[in-house]
Amino acid sequence: MSFTVPPDRWPDARRAVFGTRLAIRIIESVPSNFDVLPRAAGKAAATRYVARRLGVALDRVVTSGDSANDADMLRVGFGVAVGNARFELLRRVHDVPVYLARLPRALGVLEGLTAAGAFAQ
Repeated sequence: MSFTVPPDRWPDARRAVFGTRLAIRIIESVPSNFDVLPRAAGKAAATRYVARRLGVALDRVVTSGDSANDADMLRVGFGVAVGNARFELLRRVHDVPVYLARLPRALGVLEGLTAAGAFAQ
């Protein structure tokens, strides 16, 4: 689930959510926005699952994203951070080889696919 909290309420929300003992993961995307997921869930797990179900090797998978909730997914296959990626994402993937597209949004995805060799003849 995704939540947006007004900036003046963020300290209260942070204490309430981060203080829980539930088996959850909390991903802060931007100030005042966060996602709450089951600990084992996420975009990386979903990407691996779909690739496995389709019989696609992970080295043939290209993932792309622009915000912090994409960070775990960019660690699967060939990760692409599009040109308009938020700092919160870049900070979370600095330790893995992720292609940093210069172009934003869908053009950045196409740039990343090209860099990954997806259009090679």
